[in-house]
Amino acid sequence: MKTLNNHIDFYLKRNEKLILSLERVNEIVFSSAKQLEQLYIKVAKNNKVLTIVGQENKQIAPVMILSNTSYIFSNDRV
Repeated sequence: MKTLNNHIDFYLKRNEKLILSLERVNEIVFSSAKQLEQLYIKVAKNNKVLTIVGQENKQIAPVMILSNTSYIFSNDRV
């Protein structure tokens, strides 16, 4: 997750928006879902936009729901 966090920080220094797709992710653990949530919040606090897609991914949906982080998914398909 630290590598992803660093990559997103680097990219958002020059851009206002970023799309992160979790559509092909096979597995996610509770702590990673929480880290994604913290990243989402951090980006928003910096007045940037992180759009996370993958709401329909049935392999990670149960963990996202259990961790109360499914709200970070964008409702719109990009």
